[in-house]
Amino acid sequence: MWIAASAFVLLSSCTKVENLAASFIPTGHQAYDASELKSGTYRLDPEHASLQLSFDHMGFSTTVVRFDAFDATLHFDKDSPHTSSLEVSIELASINTNVPEFDDLLLGDEFFDVGEFPTATFTSSDVYYIDETTGEVPGILNLHGVEQPVVLDVAFRGGAKNWVTGDFTLGFEATTTVQRSLFGLNKLLPLTGEDVTIQVHAEFRRE
Repeated sequence: MWIAASAFVLLSSCTKVENLAASFIPTGHQAYDASELKSGTYRLDPEHASLQLSFDHMGFSTTVVRFDAFDATLHFDKDSPHTSSLEVSIELASINTNVPEFDDLLLGDEFFDVGEFPTATFTSSDVYYIDETTGEVPGILNLHGVEQPVVLDVAFRGGAKNWVTGDFTLGFEATTTVQRSLFGLNKLLPLTGEDVTIQVHAEFRRE
């Protein structure tokens, strides 16, 4: 009994210490003005990133799926932020719909055909600022062997030193909508939606 009690006290003490430490870690201290940020190459933090697709399902609901494996590199120049560039690579086989049979259908040759087209990529070399927290990032989406221009609507969450990792970090949210038929993905139209909304939440850590 005394061992269990001692373990409980120890765990409680650890929790208190962690909570105390967390209370001293600054939040909401991000800068938004480019002059206050740091130039350099930034790599996606996969532990703080998500990529989702959503589309209509027969008018009854919106289907939401995610990709579990993707990477991105951002080259940021605070003195010329509009010339910053972005490269994104998505492993299509990492799609997760929570329905294995649907995963298999999407990965097969009637949809993504990952045997021939295992990755999708997005590349951009321009950023158009609307204001300090919003902008547009035009680029080329290469999917299913087809390249199409796509514009990401981006919300900037600011940049600052992450006091947990020690890295200077930039945060973003982005969304866009594409027509899947433009990429040759015509299966089950119009049973499932033509318009596919892409949503991204991401943190980038300076290398």
